[in-house]
Amino acid sequence: MKIAARLLRLWIVFARKQPLPGNERERTMISDETIVEWARILQSGNHADQENLYSYILSRAAEEDFRIVPLRITYFIHRGNDLQALLRVSTRFMSFPEFWGPCLRHLANNVCIHCGDPRSAVPYLDAAHRDGALPGEMVLFTAAQHVRIGNAERALSLIAEVESRFPELAREAAIHRQFVDLFSRFDYNQARRMLDEVKERFARASLADLEREIVRALDIGSPYLFLRLGDGEGSCTIIDADDEAAHCDYYRANRREFVDIWFKDESVLDDPEFTRAIEAFNEAIPAADSLGGIWAELVDHEYGLGSRRGIAWVVNTMRKVLMLADRDPAWAARTSMHTALCCTTTCCSAAPWRGCCAAASGSA
Repeated sequence: MKIAARLLRLWIVFARKQPLPGNERERTMISDETIVEWARILQSGNHADQENLYSYILSRAAEEDFRIVPLRITYFIHRGNDLQALLRVSTRFMSFPEFWGPCLRHLANNVCIHCGDPRSAVPYLDAAHRDGALPGEMVLFTAAQHVRIGNAERALSLIAEVESRFPELAREAAIHRQFVDLFSRFDYNQARRMLDEVKERFARASLADLEREIVRALDIGSPYLFLRLGDGEGSCTIIDADDEAAHCDYYRANRREFVDIWFKDESVLDDPEFTRAIEAFNEAIPAADSLGGIWAELVDHEYGLGSRRGIAWVVNTMRKVLMLADRDPAWAARTSMHTALCCTTTCCSAAPWRGCCAAASGSA
């Protein structure tokens, strides 16, 4: 640690002597190797070295080469998958108003999304808002973080401010307002309760059992419907007309993403054939013999990200199947739900998020 501190001091002395060609002011050319060393110090160095480095970077925040130093440092920490250090270092840099302009959004993403801890970011986002340092998009981002930690009223007031001050963001404001409505009714704890109910009400069967059922259906020439309820299908899950109307902008934005993925043509979204396909898909759900559905790590993952699209997916999939189970308990009792057949590589990477959304919501 002492050697690292001496190297840091030597680099500072060297950097201060570097002239800018054609200009008398000093200029530092900060290499990736230096940034990596700084990241290491802030990640695992002793407290004194860390404080000295924070003070030095802050003292030069106005210089061009230092404006995005927090982003470069946190990039290397994130690349090493040290989420605890990423949270600690990103939060510390968020506390410096000098870096709000070029860095705040990315640092907030680190804390709220990559680390799943909006509660740690909200005080600094609010401070930047009071200081007038947030553009309209960041005010909406702040609103989304407030509802994640249970402050729906504050979220709605921020959205109303955007609607008033930034009319060009009216559509995004509407999407956020509808997200706040859904999230405030179905927070993380409610989603986990719904998942427990799904597990209780639907049949249990192993993959071997499912394979035997399919082979038996083939042997007797009977149809067998296994229906995947992944994120794309989840974006097209319809609860009822009232729910569609209440969240029309929000759901349309989610569907637009998948229309772009599936067809590379967003105009499909308004094609009557696509509407009929969505209706046919929803009609097929209660006819399914087996469903590929939601599991605990997936709920943790989507709420840990605070994903608008992902939260609507997991919530509405569970709302749909529970609604159908209420209508026909016998169907639920004989219909199995298999998470392994709905799993994607994105959701399989959810392990680092376990527990993060519980921490973010203040629950145990």
